[in-house]
Amino acid sequence: MQHFDSGLLQGGAEFPAIVISIAVNGMICFDTVFNLKAKPVLPIEIVPFSLDRSDYEEGCFGPCDCLVTSWPLVGRFGLLRLDDTTEQADFAVLDIDWRAREPVLPPATDARVVTGYGLYRLLKSAGQKRMVLDLIENGGGPRRFDSGTVPGGGSTKRIDIDLAESAFACFDRVYSIHARRRPSVAYLQGLGTEPVTATIAPAP
Repeated sequence: MQHFDSGLLQGGAEFPAIVISIAVNGMICFDTVFNLKAKPVLPIEIVPFSLDRSDYEEGCFGPCDCLVTSWPLVGRFGLLRLDDTTEQADFAVLDIDWRAREPVLPPATDARVVTGYGLYRLLKSAGQKRMVLDLIENGGGPRRFDSGTVPGGGSTKRIDIDLAESAFACFDRVYSIHARRRPSVAYLQGLGTEPVTATIAPAP
């Protein structure tokens, strides 16, 4: 992990837009510098998704042999389009708000609370996809979960993908994500973390 700093600079009149350069070594001699230009994201630009029959799993995957325990996972997240070409499309994964509960416990029992952020990439020409998330679980972390590059990715109406902490190698922790696109930002803002029955048709 590297620390980048702009130092204290004149300016800021363009806020809420941000135009600034950050560097590792104060822009002295050899350095690594990012020149940032950013503006606020409108809520309508974030496409909402809700989880549908998703799970959090712990146990042995791949060649190893031991019990895999599964907890139902409910909640929501959003996608913000970052870049879109004929070859690939990149989306920021935002507003992750998930709950995983042991199936043997009553619904009111405290659950594993999951928040975080990440990147979702569609490799259009190859018919592949990848999701990488940095997740904060019950306030701890972040811990990185990665699907690797897997087949699929032809549609953004539905997302079905498995993300592992340790590349699905023997004992691992996995989020099995099945999510449906919702029709409006208003629905995302009002969506609870419990399953709901909605009569609104998904957005095209």
